Amino acid sequence: MELFHSIAPSPTLQEFVSEYILRPARRDHQVMVRAVTASPTVLLVFNLDEQSEAYEYLTGRTRLLPRVFIVGPQTGRRADVFTRGAGMNVLVRFQPAGFHRLFHASIEGLADTAVDACDVIGREVASLAGRLAAAATPDRRISLIDAFLETRVAAARPRHAVAEAAAGILHAHGSLRVSDAIGASGLSARQFERAFRDQMGVTPKLFARAARLDFALQLKRVNPTHTWTRVSQEAGYFDQTHFVKDFKALAGETPSSFPLVEREAPTLAARRPA
Repeated sequence: MELFHSIAPSPTLQEFVSEYILRPARRDHQVMVRAVTASPTVLLVFNLDEQSEAYEYLTGRTRLLPRVFIVGPQTGRRADVFTRGAGMNVLVRFQPAGFHRLFHASIEGLADTAVDACDVIGREVASLAGRLAAAATPDRRISLIDAFLETRVAAARPRHAVAEAAAGILHAHGSLRVSDAIGASGLSARQFERAFRDQMGVTPKLFARAARLDFALQLKRVNPTHTWTRVSQEAGYFDQTHFVKDFKALAGETPSSFPLVEREAPTLAARRPA
């Protein structure tokens, strides 16, 4: 079972950051592989011990990931990530448009990729990674990240109507109609989509599809005895055929063959799933 701890950010940051995720080090040194599926959110990832490698399906190659990197929103199964079991990492999961607001960066260029955080945020994030690695406790690590992000709050961009819409889509697990979100925003369809892509990185429709898949996967992980049919119904899919088709498009495999948790890999040389 994949072990991690979810911790809330400081009250000052809660409109920008949804959670911090700490994956503690394991005692073994096994190589583990994790599928990267479609996702609507932006992550800031700190690898505190050993760096990870990603097998990228587009190029058919494996590349070493930076020690601190940003994972943009994903529209499908673009990569599998390989880590050694002894490694520890800390993830910052941002609220819709949270990263955009704090760092004034367009998210559209981050979609379907993982980039060196220093290239987007600046070299100070590498210094933070060093302090996180040296910190004695998880609480100390969280306080360091809180302090780093809180320095950005005063200059943060105001929350845009599309961020409200994206939050509504997430809250509804992808079931909120995009046309309803546009109508509530007060923007034209063209204005809405342009601003949405800039701040969320993908189209509203893809964002909603990824949000629904995320919800379905979480349902299954929390309730492993539930059938996929039950999961698809609770996640709001029209029918099982629609669910399987969408799942395969966004996760790269059928529900029955998809690995829900990290699994042991024989080597860091990834292989495309059958």
